[in-house]
Amino acid sequence: MAYFVKGGFIHDIDIGVSTRYLISNKKEPRGAFKNGNFMKNIFGGISLFFKEVFFELKRVNWLSRKQLVQYTIVVIGLSAFMAAFLGVLDAGFVYGLTHYIVK
Repeated sequence: MAYFVKGGFIHDIDIGVSTRYLISNKKEPRGAFKNGNFMKNIFGGISLFFKEVFFELKRVNWLSRKQLVQYTIVVIGLSAFMAAFLGVLDAGFVYGLTHYIVK
């Protein structure tokens, strides 16, 4: 992995991701009250969060419509099968308990 630092960001060259880090080791105030400007830091942080989310969403490999439909059918089918299987198992246990154990 190759990294370089530019303007308070550490850039990962291999995957093209920029992550903001505090570079210095100084004991500076952290959080929203840094420099006494609460609103600027809060909205700046929220803005940075949504910019990074938007950047990550552009990099996602989305499924095609055909794959999405196929996987949805598989999930619904397996869920229905497991529900029926567990229902039959439950009914068998209830029958066994009521007729053979509890008289």
